[in-house]
Amino acid sequence: MSSSFTLTKDLYSKIEYILRITNILAFAIHASYFLIFLIMEQYILVTVNSFSIIIYLFIQAAYTNSPNNSKILLTLFQFEIIIHALICIMVLGWGYGFEMIFITFIITIFFVETSYKKVTYFLTFVQFVLFIICCLKFYDIAAKNTFWKDFCFIYNFIIMSFLAMVLSYMLEISNQVAYLNAQREKENIKNISNQDPLTKLSNRHSLQGFIKEYLSKDKQFILVLSDIDDFKKANDFYGHNVGDSILVHISSLLKNILREDDFLCRWGGEEFLIIMLDIDKNSALNVIKRAKNILNTTFVKHGDYEIKTTMTFGAVYHDKDEEFDIETMIKKADDLMYKGKKTGKNKILHDFK
Repeated sequence: MSSSFTLTKDLYSKIEYILRITNILAFAIHASYFLIFLIMEQYILVTVNSFSIIIYLFIQAAYTNSPNNSKILLTLFQFEIIIHALICIMVLGWGYGFEMIFITFIITIFFVETSYKKVTYFLTFVQFVLFIICCLKFYDIAAKNTFWKDFCFIYNFIIMSFLAMVLSYMLEISNQVAYLNAQREKENIKNISNQDPLTKLSNRHSLQGFIKEYLSKDKQFILVLSDIDDFKKANDFYGHNVGDSILVHISSLLKNILREDDFLCRWGGEEFLIIMLDIDKNSALNVIKRAKNILNTTFVKHGDYEIKTTMTFGAVYHDKDEEFDIETMIKKADDLMYKGKKTGKNKILHDFK
């Protein structure tokens, strides 16, 4: 899961980098338009491009200072493109290549976040309508200078082709991000379904996955079922909040004692199931004794209360090359545990032979 998160973060960094580069390129393109229109003596468009340059400088500065404003800045970016292309067509006429801008930037809708798509849908519709209107109104206007018309068309075609490639690459990255986010969400749902919300331990549903991945007949392991002694009395007397604190305290204690590869889950209520892998009988028994002794010498603190808790343990052993039935092992451990409860509690009973 961490690798998925890192990969998604890397992809977002790529998008951020491309957006910055695209904005710088847009600034450079408008600076070149400024010079071209100045040579063409199209002073209205020189003025328009002056404002465009200022807008892109503002976008770059604003995005650097606050990347969270990317939605607003992207809207400003799109509005500038629409207005600039529209004014260029109105002043110069159809065929200078500025009409291609409308088509190219309709692609932006495909890599915009879902929460932002209403605005982008609107802007895309506006671009489409303006494209049709400009085509009908300015298509037949004769060019004042065919050289500049051809030059601008080729220049804009090169620019739009390059931007189309950039947008296509961004779409590819955006799709990868969407896929990884979906995978991460799926993983989160899986983790939630296999996790106890109070103690953050695995729950009993996760046992089958652990068995499938780690347990087999050639594995040596110990299965332990444990139960908090007199938990119901403490829960009823002190209240459910104290009961929850006891469960969290014991969960933390068991987790700290066990190895990272061992399996620990809240089996239900005040019961916990432990599976210790690749461990001999004496070592496993020492681990259980250690947990029992720590419980006997510590208290659960909750407000003004200091509650002493104990546990009763039932443990069964599986040797290598023996066939095993996990349900049978759990039943044996459960019987041992309840035998311990009936004969005084705070005990460890096992069938280690």
